[in-house]
Amino acid sequence: MIICCIAVRYNLFITIFLNDIIVVMMILVVTDIHGNIRRARRIVEEYGEKYFKYLIVNGDITHFGDYRDALNIMSTLTTLAEESYFVPGNCDPRNLLEVEELATAKNIHGKTIDLDRFKLHGLGGSNRTPFHTYIEFDEDEIRGILNWDLEGSFILMSHVPPKDTKLDRLFTGGHAGSVTVRDFIIVKKPVLAIHGHIHEARGIDKLGDTIMVNPGPFRSGYYATIEFRDDEPEIGLHKLI
Repeated sequence: MIICCIAVRYNLFITIFLNDIIVVMMILVVTDIHGNIRRARRIVEEYGEKYFKYLIVNGDITHFGDYRDALNIMSTLTTLAEESYFVPGNCDPRNLLEVEELATAKNIHGKTIDLDRFKLHGLGGSNRTPFHTYIEFDEDEIRGILNWDLEGSFILMSHVPPKDTKLDRLFTGGHAGSVTVRDFIIVKKPVLAIHGHIHEARGIDKLGDTIMVNPGPFRSGYYATIEFRDDEPEIGLHKLI
């Protein structure tokens, strides 16, 4: 039986069940923005500043733009959360791989950070595509970027999805995800994997024990919210009106 429910600074909710306290961690996820600053401004209008505890921007901030374009988008989006993290996508300028921060968002490509009781591990860019975009890697390079020594509960934030899942299915019916990302998820078993890249593959899927989500392209207004109650993610898929 719920005794009470209170909101703390809008981004952390504490629900008390008899003698148990469950802290809900609220995360906003956007991916595949492709330079749409209008959408960025609209979502700030929707939620207001610092509504979320964490913001995750999962690549393709720009549409083959430059650093200034990426900074412009991120300066708007980072007002939504207390802490923000990003990885570049394959359509972002390659020099973003070396950028430590955009506005207040930290770049975690090839890195692992603490996110409350979880760790967050990042992979930007994509596997090879027929389009020769800005940031692409061979599968062996992806294998070298991912941290195979990770232990414990962690979230994977990878722009490219794993191969042969609902999240890498093209409108033609083919699959364009990464074999290495698939291997990594199966072996390391993150509690959650967040993806993008394949615009038409918006949705939620599961690979082994791992729940995976592609919020859909934010340039079209799609995004996701994630609430963790203990170790269980509750995922909402949304579209801006």
